[in-house]
Amino acid sequence: GGLSEAAQKRIDAQLAELHPKLAQASEICALIDPSAALEFKLTLRQSGITGQGVAEEAEVGVSVTNTSTSQSVALSATEFNTVFSLLNDELGHMRDAVTYGGEHTISTEKRPVVRFFDHMIHLGTCVQFTDILQYNMDTDPEDHYGKIFKVAGDESGSVEAGKIYTSWSPLVGPEDDGSGKVEEIDDPSAFLGKSWTYRFTIKEASDLPLNVEQTYVEYMFFGERFTTEVKEYEKGTRSPDYDYTFVHHVGCVTEDFIAFLKKPLEIKIFTTPYVFVPPQGISTSDPGVAERLRDPA
Repeated sequence: GGLSEAAQKRIDAQLAELHPKLAQASEICALIDPSAALEFKLTLRQSGITGQGVAEEAEVGVSVTNTSTSQSVALSATEFNTVFSLLNDELGHMRDAVTYGGEHTISTEKRPVVRFFDHMIHLGTCVQFTDILQYNMDTDPEDHYGKIFKVAGDESGSVEAGKIYTSWSPLVGPEDDGSGKVEEIDDPSAFLGKSWTYRFTIKEASDLPLNVEQTYVEYMFFGERFTTEVKEYEKGTRSPDYDYTFVHHVGCVTEDFIAFLKKPLEIKIFTTPYVFVPPQGISTSDPGVAERLRDPA
């Protein structure tokens, strides 16, 4: 559905507050570190894809693009504001050092490009239709790879963010290693009052839109949150392997549980982009830096 009047007002207020900061942010970053030119654009982020009234969950965010590597990251307004004020302070300290003598150095991990990109963000969501789970059926081989859809729009105009491998296999019970003979179910109501057990596997993602250094996957199953381990890749990768298996077991199936299985399941992919960090920091003792920061007289 469309946005309610209250939601629209809230979004308009956020846009008005953020808009002037974007040009300032570009300016601050160019002064501190011209080697990584950053571009800032407003975006609308959606935290949920399925379900009713999703638009209500829309919030204003900021997409940050490193123009030299064309990497971009979609931050929430809060994340952007936090980094913006830190960098604003840094610039003040640097200018003071240049004007009044003294020295101020920004360590390399506090460069603007690192500060903006070093966030674990919700990259995208894979929506699964879990109707098969009402019938003790296995995931169809054609359905193992699900598309990941981006949470926020970006420069590329593409809504897809790669694919992820998942698999559901019915079990006789929590102790079953997969060799048990599973009952065939013709009608979901046959499950009522009985137990329900499935093994859920999440393997690799592929074709992610950017190199990721850290990543994990999260999903809600019947009101409970489940997450894979955080996988770390020192050199970055576009195809992380989550290597996750969990046996979901419901001792006594209710109408509520069957209703839950009829709804799509959101598999959310969280990532921290890989950022190349130059070995040196940025110091006002460097004449080029001092020159940039001098107030034009």
